[in-house]
Amino acid sequence: MTDEDFAKTLSEQKITPEACAKKRVRNLAISSLQDKYAGKISISDREVEEYYNSNRTQFVNARGVALAMIMVDPADKQQPGPDQ
Repeated sequence: MTDEDFAKTLSEQKITPEACAKKRVRNLAISSLQDKYAGKISISDREVEEYYNSNRTQFVNARGVALAMIMVDPADKQQPGPDQ
């Protein structure tokens, strides 16, 4: 990718070069942190099962439906509308 292509892509995405650089530094820091700790964390199957059994309610999807409705009566002239 040429410098012109890069600048055009940034412009199309409405991103400044400074914001792009800042995001890149942030992503590198996150990646470095993940690499540092990824191999040091181990969770056994038993621990997962114990956590699940202790917190079953968090893993249950409630049956049913949630509905919401806003009803507007076009004949109701008490509330001023945007054109009044």
